[in-house]
Amino acid sequence: TLLRLLASSPGRVFSDQEILREVWPDSRYANSKDVKQYVYLVRQRLGKVRPGAEGMIVTVPGFGYKLVSPDELGLTER
Repeated sequence: TLLRLLASSPGRVFSDQEILREVWPDSRYANSKDVKQYVYLVRQRLGKVRPGAEGMIVTVPGFGYKLVSPDELGLTER
């Protein structure tokens, strides 16, 4: 899944093409729009589980997406 891929290397930017290759390896028809839509859906689910968590998936304009830790967003309880 997308979240598993991003969590495999937190902080690393994954391009749309890398995400397509890993998340939809058998689909010739998936494209960058599908990645964008899937990122949106995963963000929404994260936000429902914990408000503010949708910000854990960060868009890096012109490059792709990365996962940041809850600490970086101030979501960790102290």
